[in-house]
Amino acid sequence: MALPYLALLGRIILLGFERVFVKRLGEGRGSVETTFVFFGLAALYLLPVAAIFGPPSPAFLRYAVPSGVIYSLAFVFYVKSLTTGEVSLVSPLANLNSLFLLVLAALVRGEHFTLLKLAGTLAIIVGASLLQAPGEGGGGSDGGGRGGGGRGGDSGGARARRRTGAGRGGGGRSGGGRGVVALIHYPPALAMAAYAALLAVTRIIDRGGIGVVSPATYALTIYSIIALCLGVYLAARGRLGKAWALFVDRPVLALLAGVVNAYSYLLLMYAFVGLPLSVAEPVSSLSLFVTVYLGAVMFGEKVRGRVVPSALVVLGSWLLLVRG
Repeated sequence: MALPYLALLGRIILLGFERVFVKRLGEGRGSVETTFVFFGLAALYLLPVAAIFGPPSPAFLRYAVPSGVIYSLAFVFYVKSLTTGEVSLVSPLANLNSLFLLVLAALVRGEHFTLLKLAGTLAIIVGASLLQAPGEGGGGSDGGGRGGGGRGGDSGGARARRRTGAGRGGGGRSGGGRGVVALIHYPPALAMAAYAALLAVTRIIDRGGIGVVSPATYALTIYSIIALCLGVYLAARGRLGKAWALFVDRPVLALLAGVVNAYSYLLLMYAFVGLPLSVAEPVSSLSLFVTVYLGAVMFGEKVRGRVVPSALVVLGSWLLLVRG
């Protein structure tokens, strides 16, 4: 029984690093191209692991195919959010998937809305309300306290660390401010919320899929489907060359992001084998604190005002998924 918990520990660490690697990899590049490189390389890393288990029964494809297609769209939103927003701000919003899971469980399985789930919902809402979007007067990542816009009091060092940060994709235009309304006007936050909603759907599908095939084979199939879907899209738009150029320009980042992506998901699948979704998903959310710390160290983001809101969002996800 210790193996699933060790898998979760590895998942927490790798997922915390994954977000900052993705941000670095995709700065100034297309979200679809970045996602294609991110998952194409991850699939290659998973291939030797999956080969150990031999050919699977095709029955699992009824789970893997729809899940992979949905993941393809979800992770484009994910990459878009991380590469255009502040990683310490948008990462907590990924935990909204717990709220969406609750809604799906109520609709699909008829689960009841308990007091604990009400408390979890309120914790997520309060945590999101306390998050401060960057902008004029927002809590951005520059040294001058002017948000992520990269103007005014922004120091040269912070600007160099961040070359593209939250100032793009709407961060510097939103006007800053706290609360859900401010986040709605911050495009990277909306992209992460869309990712969280789609992720909730895939998690339910994945739970059934790993019951009929090894986690390594399932992960490889999912990642191959994602790479195939995005590769076809890029080829149809004449943009495959841009994906190759991204890999050539940033090979170390691409390889690091790929390996972290591959094995963070594989570890989650192994955790699902021995633990219910109600345990594995909220425990994984602890990776948020790794990401917030790295956002401060690597991108100079001002995260002091985001630790408590992040903790509330994590607490809320725990309460939503706990049984009782």
